[in-house]
Amino acid sequence: MAAELSGVGIRSVRLYEARGLVSPVRTKGGTRRYGREDIVRLRRVRDLMEEGMNLASVEVIMMLQDENVTLRRELANLKRQSSNADGDGVAQN
Repeated sequence: MAAELSGVGIRSVRLYEARGLVSPVRTKGGTRRYGREDIVRLRRVRDLMEEGMNLASVEVIMMLQDENVTLRRELANLKRQSSNADGDGVAQN
């Protein structure tokens, strides 16, 4: 189903999983359960490959994009904490 929804072949989906590009949840019986985020990632990999990137390049791009998302979330949290501290009457330098 994930292959069909993403437009990626079944063998490619399994390869991308083995390379850590997607991480489906597994049921107790070992069945892969792909979520919305996995489908989005599979489509992103497919698009990058269609643009001429090789798999190693796609891995680096996806890792950097993931890191960017994480850092943006952390920055937003720090800004929120700072703004809350400012509102509590805490003196800032």
